[in-house]
Amino acid sequence: MNLIKKSLTTRFGAGVIENDFHTRKDLCPNVCAVFVEEAVRRQGIARMLLNEIRRDMAAMGVLRLYLLTDHDVFYEKCGWRFLEMVRDDTDHIGRMYVADTENPSGLIRAKD
Repeated sequence: MNLIKKSLTTRFGAGVIENDFHTRKDLCPNVCAVFVEEAVRRQGIARMLLNEIRRDMAAMGVLRLYLLTDHDVFYEKCGWRFLEMVRDDTDHIGRMYVADTENPSGLIRAKD
């Protein structure tokens, strides 16, 4: 991702994997490990990362992405829609979100 390559002193990033260690193997691929160093939070970096991932995956033909988290409001503000509660591989229940890849600005919500 270009955003990661441009920063040599600040740590932030995210990834995409087939399954982020949850029991709903049909909900894939998953955005994982979204992280922005505390010193540079609240500058839109996480939103840019998420949008870049959505654009990259759309270019690869992926229509929908999923994300498992304990957070709620942040991802909803970024255009992700709560799908359901999902159990992870350690028996913890988390929130599964979904987003279409074709509209990273978040103006149109993902459909079921």
